[in-house]
Amino acid sequence: MRGAFARNGRAAKPASPWKTIRERAGMLDVIPYALRHLSIARGLRKGLPIQQVAKLHNTSVKMIERHYAKYIATALEDLARAAVVSPVPRSDGTVVPIGKRA
Repeated sequence: MRGAFARNGRAAKPASPWKTIRERAGMLDVIPYALRHLSIARGLRKGLPIQQVAKLHNTSVKMIERHYAKYIATALEDLARAAVVSPVPRSDGTVVPIGKRA
């Protein structure tokens, strides 16, 4: 059989689009795994749910938790910090009502 099959009878691998993508981006030294890692870390830092990050990257929640615990902890700290209402009034002496924080 010829065409989509190699000489040994196994299906030939399709051409990878990564070389073209890296050339267009001017990032020839970057490997695809680094882009995946960056995307996972960024999603976690932005507060996306771990399940969503795992689904978007075709991986498991377990893998995300095992390898990206640092980013998960940082994201949770940032979310908690943003949720805390400061007991200190503004510098002009006014108090900001809950729900209308700037």
